[in-house]
Amino acid sequence: MTDLVLEHLKRIQADISDIKTDVRDLKAEAISTRILMGELLSTAARRDGDFESIKRRIERIETRLDLHDTH
Repeated sequence: MTDLVLEHLKRIQADISDIKTDVRDLKAEAISTRILMGELLSTAARRDGDFESIKRRIERIETRLDLHDTH
């Protein structure tokens, strides 16, 4: 009887070890995903800033050239 319990405990221990490894891998993937999302958001923010800068420059050029949008 004791051997049977020990065998079950060993299998449970192996399963728990596998679960720990899987959780560790999932955590690493989640961290990588967060880093990637942060980089994407940062890139989008820089792009938006660049577009706004270009828009202001075009508006100044249009003003200097006395161009008016009729829309």
